[in-house]
Amino acid sequence: MIIGGGPAGLTCALYTSREGYDTALVEKSALGGQVGVTERLDNYPGFPEGISGNDLADRIARQVEKFGVEFIKATEIASISDMGHCLVAKTTTGEEIDAKAMVIATGSEYKMLEVPGERKLLGYKIHFCSTCDGPFYKGKEVMVIGGGNSAFEESVFLARFASKVTIVGRSDEWKASAVLKQKISEIPNIKLVKTKLLKNS
Repeated sequence: MIIGGGPAGLTCALYTSREGYDTALVEKSALGGQVGVTERLDNYPGFPEGISGNDLADRIARQVEKFGVEFIKATEIASISDMGHCLVAKTTTGEEIDAKAMVIATGSEYKMLEVPGERKLLGYKIHFCSTCDGPFYKGKEVMVIGGGNSAFEESVFLARFASKVTIVGRSDEWKASAVLKQKISEIPNIKLVKTKLLKNS
């Protein structure tokens, strides 16, 4: 059994099922994970014209399903127990699923601000991957929220495409490394702004 239906989980299911193992894949939301909510991918091999994240996720899922993988969708695992002869995963609804082996490929979750409209615009106007979606903002003004290394690194990349990048920090100090701070100071179309208005409640 594979827990997690992102690219890693789906690829694992593809390999195990092709080798003749009975494979079930459990996913709590939509197949594809974070890839599925990416507007467009231009850096995925084999698609010179680019491909939408949703389309890529659908293609991978269909390829996996062709080999007989059982998809258990809209199901969240609450606990896993070792019964000696097998592993038992209990869902949040109380159902039990047993397997000889389990692969946990639950990935990671981006930190959300939890502000009105955020989830509605996710994957459309709000993104978490500049290398995936940065080129779509060529000549436009972009805001990056955060004051750590990730925010500064993403901003350096975005500055190549956007006409202006505003980094909005949510604390009293910038937590990025000194090297990144220096680099940011040398890029003319990046502006730093501090505010507490966007801090998580």
